[in-house]
Amino acid sequence: MAEALEKHLRELGASLVTHLTMGPGQGVALARELAESGARTLAVAGGDGTLFEIINGCLQSDGPVPDLALIPLGSGNDFAKSLGIPMEWEDACDRLVLGTKRRVDVGQCNDLFFINSLGIGLDAQIAKASQSSSWIPRQSRYMSALLRSLIGKRATPIKLSHDQGELEQSVTLVVVANGSYEGGHFQLAPHADIEDGRLDLVIAPDMSRRAIMRYLPLALDGEVEGIPGYQRWLTRRVRIQLPEPTLVHADGEIIYHRAKRLEIGILPGALCFLC
Repeated sequence: MAEALEKHLRELGASLVTHLTMGPGQGVALARELAESGARTLAVAGGDGTLFEIINGCLQSDGPVPDLALIPLGSGNDFAKSLGIPMEWEDACDRLVLGTKRRVDVGQCNDLFFINSLGIGLDAQIAKASQSSSWIPRQSRYMSALLRSLIGKRATPIKLSHDQGELEQSVTLVVVANGSYEGGHFQLAPHADIEDGRLDLVIAPDMSRRAIMRYLPLALDGEVEGIPGYQRWLTRRVRIQLPEPTLVHADGEIIYHRAKRLEIGILPGALCFLC
């Protein structure tokens, strides 16, 4: 897509230099280098995983943080939905050139940053399964990953504290959300606001495979309050202790395979997007 994107943006009057990432992790180093060299705006053509790498490179750099823009080319494009960016790349480019600036919050987990969501339990298992499913069409990838993840599904024990209290239980999943969407289809935190300076902490209790499939349509329609045992809090901090080494994803990317402790917070208005 690089040649077509560059041609379209130049026709819109944009002045740009194109950089290509060739594999996982390269976006972090590239974004750090560009930020420290004084880049004013970085337009990210990719999905949530690409954006995850770019924001980490920018926020870990010693230079001023550039403005960002997003051209959604990923399999889920979850954060683009929360930004209200069109899903067609030509329309997204038009919005990029003509758009206004919007400051949005960023989540932080230990020494890493996330823009859309962080999850453990079934949520992380789905993220891991989807990464090995690149041959499946984008529209079906996360649903396929969900079905495969259910085969080995088991409860995840947690001990958790947040602004409103503490809890200790076994769960199907925990999601700490900045944006409203996950996996391209699911709305586990439908009321999340990327500008309110708070995170949406969502917990689904330990459920059987049959129950998960039964309540799946509610997650797809953003009616998660109808799931028995569903809990949600607005918070600025979350501390999670994991009795067993646990898989963790951020923005669909696996960040820990054997996590034991997570310190999660929010950086209000840390990034500026053109949208």
